Amino acid sequence: SVIDGMSFQALSNCPFAELSAHVYASALQTGNESERIDVVFDTYKDMFIKTAKRANRGSDAGVHSNNVSKTKLIQFPAEDWKNSKGKKLGGKVMFVTCEKRCFRLTQESTEKVDDLKTTTQEEADTCILLHAKRIAADYKSIIVLADDTDVLVFCPVFNQCIDCNMYIGCGTKTRIRLIDVSKLAIAIGHGVCTALIGMHSYTGCDATCSNMRSEDEEDPTDRETSDDEDD
Repeated sequence: SVIDGMSFQALSNCPFAELSAHVYASALQTGNESERIDVVFDTYKDMFIKTAKRANRGSDAGVHSNNVSKTKLIQFPAEDWKNSKGKKLGGKVMFVTCEKRCFRLTQESTEKVDDLKTTTQEEADTCILLHAKRIAADYKSIIVLADDTDVLVFCPVFNQCIDCNMYIGCGTKTRIRLIDVSKLAIAIGHGVCTALIGMHSYTGCDATCSNMRSEDEEDPTDRETSDDEDD
């Protein structure tokens, strides 16, 4: 399993003293059927495309409006897990990111993983694909667990580069639905899949909501589909 660490609700509503244990328990529960669990967190850079947007959120956003505070919020559980050497993992292997670094945790040891460190990617949404690519070398199937539309858009596009069965898990803690990414890509079509990334940046991100489009305007997905059929 590859898990978007930012999706854990404990990051926003858990007492700080209990943060590490809560997120760790959530990760184990989410990936309880997997032999390997990758937990991928965001990183926060001072000079990045979203820096101004975060600053504009103001003091009402609390810790989430400050890059330094958000970095420490993520560092704490990641460093704690690394120092505890993967307690309660049993026979599982866990990979956890901490800023640009990535660590491999087992019941017995902790080691740094150089081929999973990132220097240019800030958000977990894109780093998840790097982890999926590495997992595909040793496993036949991957479940990506991320409560984010970006991941749903990215996976069908890059699925052909990842040599294993990939599924996206969505739903609640008690009921998870698995979406077969290969079947999704075939159903949508290659042309639409490759166009989705560019279209999504305008119509599906949290900065430019599709609700801002007037009722009289054409749905961009309809236009893309008709253009693809004409070809």
